[in-house]
Amino acid sequence: MGAALSVHVGCGTGRSAPSDQLFTRNLGPAARLGGGYRKPSFLSLRPGAMILSWDGHVVSMPRRDAPPRSIVAADARGLTVIGDRIVLAARGHSASIDPPATRSVVAVDSMDLDGGNRVRHFDGPDGGPSLWAVYGDGKRAVWTDADGAIYRLEGATSKKLSPGPAQDGVVCDLGFVWRVAVPPEEEGRTETFRLTRWDGTQLTIMRRPALPYRRPLVAVGDLVLMGEPSGFTRLGLRGEHSEASYVRYRVPPLEGTLPTALTANGQEIAWTQTTRFVDHPGSREARQSVWTCNPRQPDLTERIVADGPPIAELAIDAEGMAWVELGDGAFMDDPGFHVPLLVVADFA
Repeated sequence: MGAALSVHVGCGTGRSAPSDQLFTRNLGPAARLGGGYRKPSFLSLRPGAMILSWDGHVVSMPRRDAPPRSIVAADARGLTVIGDRIVLAARGHSASIDPPATRSVVAVDSMDLDGGNRVRHFDGPDGGPSLWAVYGDGKRAVWTDADGAIYRLEGATSKKLSPGPAQDGVVCDLGFVWRVAVPPEEEGRTETFRLTRWDGTQLTIMRRPALPYRRPLVAVGDLVLMGEPSGFTRLGLRGEHSEASYVRYRVPPLEGTLPTALTANGQEIAWTQTTRFVDHPGSREARQSVWTCNPRQPDLTERIVADGPPIAELAIDAEGMAWVELGDGAFMDDPGFHVPLLVVADFA
C-alpha cells in the first residue's frame, strides 16, 4: 500500500462517544487524483475488523491497535459484505477477440474475507459516465451495470432483475428500491422511485418533482426510509402512500441540511448531519454529528457523537460505529488539503 498508517488509541479528543472510547487512525497522506483526492470508501464493520477500499486496495483493518492487511488490489467502484463474502465491482481489463484489443471493463467478483475463493460473476464495459454500484444488506447483494440494469447475486450465479436504469437504491427484505436515472438537464424532470421484487416484478412507489439534492435512502428489514431536512419519510412498498416525517429528528440539525451518510445494522440506523459551520479565511467547513436510533420504537433512543469535521463514510454494528472524517491537513505544501481519519466509537 502506498501510504503508512499511524494509530492513535484513546479518548482525549474533546468529543463524546457512546462509551467515551474513541479510536482514531490517520489514513494520510491521501493520494491526489486530478483536482481531488482518493479517500477511503465502502466502509463495512465486521466483529473484529473493518473492510474498506483505500489507496487502490480493499483492506481489512482491525478495530484495535493492529496493522491493516490488504485483501486485494482493486480500483473499487462498489463493495459490500454479505455473510463472510465480499462482493466487489472493480475496474480491470478483458481481452476481446473482435476487434483484437484489450478493453477496459468493470468486473463483479465475490471472495472470502481474506481474498481467497475469488469468483467472477459479471463484467461489462467501462467508459464515460456510468451507473456502476454495489448494494447489500449483509445478507443479499445487488449491483447495477454501466446502464443502470439491476442484477442480484444468488449463490454463485447472477440474475438480472430489471433493465433499470437505476441511479441509486437500497436493498430491503421485499427487494431493491431504486431511483430512476434522469438526465440532470431535463427540464421539469420527475423523480421516480420503484421497488423491484426478488421475483423481478415491479411497483412504482413514489413519483414527485425532482429536487435539487438527492435524498439518501436506508432500509431496515421491510422498512425503507428517505432522509429529509426535517426527518425521515417512510416509503410505501405495498401500494400505500408514503408517510412524510415518519421519524423526526429529536435534536435538530442545521436548518435545511440533509443527512450526508446513512447506514443501518439490524433494527438501528445511523446518520450524519451538519450542525454548524466553521469559517476559515476564504472558506467555510461544515461540522457534522453522528446520530443513531431505532426507527421502529415509539420512543426513540438516540446516541449522539459531538460534532467533528465532514464525514465521508459511515458504518454501524452491534458493537459500535465507524466513520471517515475529512479533517484539515497538509499535502505537498497545500494547507487546505484534507487528510482522512478513520474513527471507531464503541457503544457502552
